[in-house]
Amino acid sequence: MIEAIVGEEIDFRRIYPEADRATIQHDRESTGCLAVKKWCEKLDNNFLSLYFEKIKPITDVIIVHLDADVAGRRDFQRWGAKECKCPPAISTGDSVRELVKKWIGYDKNDDLFNKIIIVVPSKATEAWLGIIDNGLFIDECTQNPAEVLVSVGKLTDIRDEKGKLIKTGWTQQFKAYAKKHFVNNLGQSISKLEGVSEEARNFIVAVRNALVD
Repeated sequence: MIEAIVGEEIDFRRIYPEADRATIQHDRESTGCLAVKKWCEKLDNNFLSLYFEKIKPITDVIIVHLDADVAGRRDFQRWGAKECKCPPAISTGDSVRELVKKWIGYDKNDDLFNKIIIVVPSKATEAWLGIIDNGLFIDECTQNPAEVLVSVGKLTDIRDEKGKLIKTGWTQQFKAYAKKHFVNNLGQSISKLEGVSEEARNFIVAVRNALVD
């Protein structure tokens, strides 16, 4: 998606390990939203300077990604996240962003912290794919958009022992689906997202401001 927004190839570095079915079963803090929290809490000016000033190639921007549905989790609510009425989706997104800023010790007067983009797709990243896939009644207030994609046969139903969808079980399917409905229709997809999703629109603007000359 970022390459689609920028219009050129981008060199990405993943900050925390990709989850797999073995890892997600045994060490949940090493993957997903808890891994994001753990990484954010390690941040300070010296740590950020490694990315932005000392490690080659120099990093242009760090994107911290949490889906808005984490605000419905009890642990995130204990930490201060608020699941607000949707629409508007931006209210819950702002709550999660403020929580992330607290984790990282955000300082608006520090240029290094201003190179961090906090993106909070609502209710989850899968909603953005559902929005651009014509014929699916998905918007950014749709609960469990991944379940919707499974129910209409877009993704295979893979679940853990508690019956919860294991998203990492269909990573390749997800990438293929994203390519079909997003990457292969760049202009149309970006325009549709900007027109329908406030969270997506804010993210697109932030990425353009950071990476497009």
